[in-house]
Amino acid sequence: PVTMSALKSLPHREGFVFRPPAKRVRGEIVAPLRYTDLGRQGGGQIATAFGSACRRAGLSGRMMTNGRRPYFQPDLGPHDLRHTWASWQYAIHKDPLRLMVTGGWSSMTMIQRYTHLMPEAYVEPAKAWLTSSLQQILASAITVQPIEEAA
Repeated sequence: PVTMSALKSLPHREGFVFRPPAKRVRGEIVAPLRYTDLGRQGGGQIATAFGSACRRAGLSGRMMTNGRRPYFQPDLGPHDLRHTWASWQYAIHKDPLRLMVTGGWSSMTMIQRYTHLMPEAYVEPAKAWLTSSLQQILASAITVQPIEEAA
């Protein structure tokens, strides 16, 4: 919910967040509304958008080319974020069942795969960063005003 609220509050966006680039189909330019669900789990569907967001945010990476046009290859990928999230959540809460449910995993094996032990010295800084980030997101989120009842 916090992520959805933050994304909805972006002033320059409409529609789906991750959209494929426009294509030429039978001579006409077609801009799909969103990616279709092909049942893939690899994350390649958001690679271009994620790379562009990392470049605009000033994160480390390098410019690459695939023969057509240059693109930004960040040093950090979406999958890395999942490992980081799982590790931080376990370090803070020490609750594998909660982690399994919130991470969307069906077995403890997946927790063992995604979670890496974090030194205790980093737990408080992680909590502080998460708390300040959450407060910034909530402060910038659009609040919905209740509709006044007719008198």
